[in-house]
Amino acid sequence: MPRRDEDTPADYQFREHQGPYLLGQLTGGRGDTTFRGLGLAPFTEVRNARRSVDELFERFHELDGERRVVKRSGLKYQQEDEWKRLDAAREKVQELNAELRGMKRVGGKLVPATPPSAERRQQIHTLQLEAARKALGGK
Repeated sequence: MPRRDEDTPADYQFREHQGPYLLGQLTGGRGDTTFRGLGLAPFTEVRNARRSVDELFERFHELDGERRVVKRSGLKYQQEDEWKRLDAAREKVQELNAELRGMKRVGGKLVPATPPSAERRQQIHTLQLEAARKALGGK
């Protein structure tokens, strides 16, 4: 319950905060009276849409750490090909991220540019996912 409602009457607190919470807990979310809770929302939130991109960065950082240790010892890194593939995909995803933020690369530097349209933003997200999945081996 928000602090601003701590000093309100008990019936108000129950009606506005405690009752809806209890109803949601007892019904597994189906007691929620919003469109989403009633199952009427046409598009529900996607919680793991960027999982492939996150896995790309996790795997790259894991390999990068291993590679640095091996290179310091003067040995040849056995997974160099995988590291190069992930590095190229990482750079592509980062470039696309810059475009999402309304930046573009000019002469090696990122400078402000016009923000992408909603359609282009969707294309960028798709390109990021495709690059990550391809680099990870089709996951």
